[in-house]
Order: sequence, then structure tokens, then C-alpha cells
Amino acid sequence: MAIKTLFVECLRNINSAKIELSPAFNFFYGQNGAGKTSVLEAVDLISNGRTFRTRYTKPLIKNEKDKLTVGAYLFSSTHIKIEKTHKETRAIKDGKPATKQSQISEILPVWSIHPNSHNIIQGSRSTRRKFMDKGVFHVKHEFYPAWKTYQKALEQRNYLLAHPKTTSKNLKEQAKSWENAMVSSAGQLDDYRRCYIQELTTYIDKTIAERNDMPIRVAYKRGWGEDMSFSECLENNWDKDVERGYTQMGPHRAGLNLFWGKYPADEHASRGQQKIVAIVLVAAQIKMFCDQRAKKGILLADDIYTELDDKYLYWITKQLNDLDAQILITKTNGNHPLPPKEKEVRMFHVKHGRVYISQ
Repeated sequence: MAIKTLFVECLRNINSAKIELSPAFNFFYGQNGAGKTSVLEAVDLISNGRTFRTRYTKPLIKNEKDKLTVGAYLFSSTHIKIEKTHKETRAIKDGKPATKQSQISEILPVWSIHPNSHNIIQGSRSTRRKFMDKGVFHVKHEFYPAWKTYQKALEQRNYLLAHPKTTSKNLKEQAKSWENAMVSSAGQLDDYRRCYIQELTTYIDKTIAERNDMPIRVAYKRGWGEDMSFSECLENNWDKDVERGYTQMGPHRAGLNLFWGKYPADEHASRGQQKIVAIVLVAAQIKMFCDQRAKKGILLADDIYTELDDKYLYWITKQLNDLDAQILITKTNGNHPLPPKEKEVRMFHVKHGRVYISQ
């Protein structure tokens, strides 16, 4: 789904903006602090309920204002909107409240590449797991219900483990009912993730096929031993879980290992190479989504050209051009490669929180 018209009110230094977007490429240029990144944050916010820069509301709402609003009319004629005050968030679809943010995320799938994208490589296991699960969520409808079931059961089991003295003496018996739900959903989560990463690997390989200087490889880890079932894992680790007060192993500990050649990317890839890894991973996710769901995704590319050698610039532009996605890119006034003329391109000048179309 692509955005036809974006409305932004009281987001950071943007007081009010109405932006008519191209379904293909949209460039936002201007000086640092002008509000370019805030436009991208608006799209991320309406899709995910948070932005790639912050999960907190306070820094997003314009100074001395009580509320921010971001709305979008899609080319499909759907209208979605998110309103945030300092106390609550309201998501709305076609004039009716959306009970879950995931309902909006499914309608408006958004990915982002930004200066902190290297955290996919340098960050924690949970960062990579969230990246993986975002991809699974958008191509496997059954994933989210299984994930919710597992998270609820895990939370209940962990509560029992953390409060053994305040619960019944039959601690293990109480935990068993939650473990049954965990075991059932754990198998589903493992299957969805494993299949997804196998397919994603194919898209990664296609993305880097023309390059011999991008030895990128991924490996999925399910979160417990490959030589045992999850029920056996829970049984074998019961005493340790009781001692520590939480469930140590399971799908909630799943990981995605990233490699640059034979070695871990976080240890052997330079900062620029790590950005390339992040770009390749996101591009592969979007290509896979577009192919399997036959829908257009949205890519937010904030300050994408910095920290990269010239040899990568045209290659990156080609990768963006090959995406069946609506793309919003921030850039300075410097000259950077543009997509081919057959792609519809709109240029926007952002100055002091105002957005002006310049082409």
C-alpha cells in the first residue's frame, strides 16, 4: 500500500504539512534540523506506533502542544490516522478506532534504513529477533496469533517462577498448563521463522549476486537446543528456571546471526560495511514481501548516502530502483545518484519545519 497524501500536525518542528507523494521516489532535502527526518518519522509512526528514532511520545510532540496527528490517504482510498497525546494513543482506520496497532501495520507495511541501522548488526539479540519477526509478520498471517499466545503463556510461567512463595505449593503443576500452550505455539514460531529465513537467504543471495565484495550470510537460531524438543527443554531446565526465576530458553531467545564472510559481522565488518549489511537485509525483506503478498511496501531511507564509498552509491540506487516500493529519502543539497527517468520522482524542500514541493 502506498501513501497518496500525508498529513502531519505538531510533530517535532513541523506545525502543519500536507504532502502529495509519488508512488515511487520522494526526495526530501534541506539543511540539518529543517525537519526532513521528521517527515519520515511521521510515516513510521502511523505504521508502527513509534519511530525509528524514539519509542517515546514526549520528544515527538511539538513544543507547547498537547497532541500530534499524522494521517494518510492511501492510493487504495483507505484513510488511516494516529493521534498521540502525552497520555494516550488513538489509531483510526476509515473513521473507526483500530483496536490494535498491528491492524494498521498490516495495512501500511513500513521499513526503514537510518544512521542507527547498524544496530541490527551491533545491537542485542532482541534487536535482530525483532527485525526477523517483522518480516515474518508481514508474510505469514498465522505468525502473530502464535506469537501472542506464546508471549502470554511465557509471561504467566515467568510470574509463577518469580513468585514461588506467593503461589500454591504445586508450582510445577500450575506451570504445566502454561507450558502446554508454550510448547504448541513454540513449534509454530520455529517453523515460521525457519522457513522465512530460508527464503530470505535466497533474496539476500540475489541482491548481492553481482558483487564479490559483499560476503553476507545469515543463520537462524531457534532459542533452544536443536537436539531436543521444547517440552524436553522445559523439563530439563526446570530446576534452573526455578532458581533464576524466569524461563531461560525458548522462542523468546531466538536469534539471527549475521556474518561478513566467515566471521561475525559485528566483529569483522567496518561501519560502512555494516550499513551495507543492513541495507541488503532490508531490501531483501521488502522484495520478499512484495513478491509473496503482491503489495507495495514503503521504505524510509534517512541519510542513506553517508559513510559509504562512491563504489556503493550507484549500486544502492539500483537496489532501490529494483524495489516495488514507495520510497522516501532524505538528503542534503549535495548531488547524489537519482533513479531512472521512467520512475516518478518528486522533490521536496524542507525548511524550518515547512515542506515545499520543488519538482
